[in-house]
Amino acid sequence: MVRQVRMTPPADQVVPELTSPDQLTEEERRRIAARMPESSRRSRPVADPPAPELVNAEVEMTRRSWYAEREAADALARAVDALHFATRVPKHQVVSLLFRLAAEQQDLVLDHLRRTGQTHP
Repeated sequence: MVRQVRMTPPADQVVPELTSPDQLTEEERRRIAARMPESSRRSRPVADPPAPELVNAEVEMTRRSWYAEREAADALARAVDALHFATRVPKHQVVSLLFRLAAEQQDLVLDHLRRTGQTHP
């Protein structure tokens, strides 16, 4: 039989229940950061979010579903991630631009489909 012992952390290490990281006091942030390994600490502060007037709240969002070859879907996901992490542009904006650029190339895609015999009469 294994005996379970419940250990309570020292009072100076207890972090209150939070619904948001914004609820931490500056002292609590410093205390938590001091306990983190050096490799986990951020090398620079996180940028402030864009001002509300810069966010286009009038853009209507949607979700679509298509089946695709796994390799093609994985390639798109890698491209979205690479562009997002290189620019910090939100992923929904990156993928929207990729969709627009792909749609602009539909004549090129149609030519390719015809040349490779993938069209139906």
